[in-house]
Amino acid sequence: MPIDYSQLGYKEMFANYGLTALAAQALEKTVLLLLAGVECLEMSQISEVDLHDALDKHDRETLGRLIRALRDKVAFPQALETDLQTALERRNYVMHDFFLLRFDSRRLSESPEKLSEELRPIRDLFDDVQNRVDTIIATIQHQVGVSEAKLDEDAKRLLKRFRSPATAW
Repeated sequence: MPIDYSQLGYKEMFANYGLTALAAQALEKTVLLLLAGVECLEMSQISEVDLHDALDKHDRETLGRLIRALRDKVAFPQALETDLQTALERRNYVMHDFFLLRFDSRRLSESPEKLSEELRPIRDLFDDVQNRVDTIIATIQHQVGVSEAKLDEDAKRLLKRFRSPATAW
């Protein structure tokens, strides 16, 4: 018998899954922006073209590769280093294994409520790590004298243009 996904518990579980995936993607883009910014600072160049080139250079890399490349350039506090590694492992688990490990003859082996509860702390981890990476970006932004509002505006504009429909998958 097929699963009735219209039940409230399933809707909530899929919403939690989507929010968790969104948090993972946001963390990945934050790491990408930090790496691109650090590379521009290394070249003493912070032009839009240079930032765009750095984004393009790393855009198709996995979160693991982005973290390793960033780790080669920036010394993280040990707690953040550990949490980045945990976030990477949890991201891979959510994207590749979360549902597949629970299917038995096309049925979920656990209740949607239990699955939702498992997702919440993972999403919280992604949000926490992103906030801590954002703090590093804020420190750099302060050192180069760019306001937070200006940096946010520029990052959104660059990412939107970078991911225009013509270049999207």
